[in-house]
Amino acid sequence: MKRKHIITISIVGIVIILFLGLLIYINVNSGVNPPFTVVESESMQHNNTESQIGVIDTGDMIYVQSPDKTDIVSYVDGYKSGYESFGDYGSVIVYKRPNGNPVIHRAIVWVEKVGSKWTIESLNGYDESLWNINDEHEYEEVTGILTMTFKSGYRNITCTIDLSGLIQSGYLTLGDNSSTNLNFDQVSVSGIHNKPISKEMIKSVATTEIPWIGCLKLILNGKDSKVEVHASNSIEYLIVFFVTMFLLIIASSYCFDEINMYWISRKI
Repeated sequence: MKRKHIITISIVGIVIILFLGLLIYINVNSGVNPPFTVVESESMQHNNTESQIGVIDTGDMIYVQSPDKTDIVSYVDGYKSGYESFGDYGSVIVYKRPNGNPVIHRAIVWVEKVGSKWTIESLNGYDESLWNINDEHEYEEVTGILTMTFKSGYRNITCTIDLSGLIQSGYLTLGDNSSTNLNFDQVSVSGIHNKPISKEMIKSVATTEIPWIGCLKLILNGKDSKVEVHASNSIEYLIVFFVTMFLLIIASSYCFDEINMYWISRKI
């Protein structure tokens, strides 16, 4: 067999082995099937008309992990520790609801039911200008109105919820997009009214963004209007990406030919 054929077969074999190994690692490390989810909603966008790298936008593909495989850090705890993901404090979770698609929103704070009252331990040490319960800063065995303010470069809103109406311990959640998310999900999202997100309701945790790729699925499913309205620059970036990949393949082929010519000349 010619050396050229041996090199080609070896390279193809290595690529296949690496690809299969990567697929196995992704699935095992994720603990969720499938390990990726395509974002159809604009509810996590920081810019309502364009996709941004590092933020969850319409048409992004997100690598997710089982809650058993990674920690969940609430927005409040992330604020205190400095932990951020996808452009803001805390973790983004995917949770199930009785009706409709799963929701991918940020975990804001864990509220713990204690008899007929509530304890929100994470508020201990949290900036008091950003929260209060009945205009006070007591966080143990309380009830009444929780008020939280969110100030950042992309939003400035105040959310309120009546703790006495909540029915279980769990996370209060909120999407990043302040145009479509003006209050906690437990006030505004269908199917989870007054229902904090318990650990059993959490389907997965978002860990890595793969920008733009999911737009292909939305377009094929006839949802191209979502891409055009909320991520108008994604198609341009996809074209640049595929052209770059094509040029890299051409360049790689050229390099392989040069290597073959080198070995042939050495043999001569």
